[in-house]
Amino acid sequence: MSDIEWSSFVYKPLIQTYPKEAAEDEYKLVWAAKKDWYDIDFLYLKQHPDFRGFSIYANAVNFENKFMNIFAKDAFENRRQYITWFYRNDERGELERVYKYLTPEQAEDFVQKSVDKILKKLFK
Repeated sequence: MSDIEWSSFVYKPLIQTYPKEAAEDEYKLVWAAKKDWYDIDFLYLKQHPDFRGFSIYANAVNFENKFMNIFAKDAFENRRQYITWFYRNDERGELERVYKYLTPEQAEDFVQKSVDKILKKLFK
């Protein structure tokens, strides 16, 4: 679902907002927006060092995949290790900056809309 949500709430508005850049090099535009997104994640974790969701995820060690046969049994653990390493990496660059392609408010809006959609599906 997240790829679909990202496409609806981030990708399509990005392409509409920056049609010239999209026409020149859509791949480059998308990765510029993703850089903003990752930096916004870093900024959030910097501002919320005790973020419970990240702490729970970081400590969910040795979670064996028994649900999706297309992934290896250690797929979740491998991703968890990579993601926690990535977000604990100190090579972030300037986080207190103007975000051109994706703002912290847009990222928060994406998260809220996605959560609302998930909750609606869970509690139909």
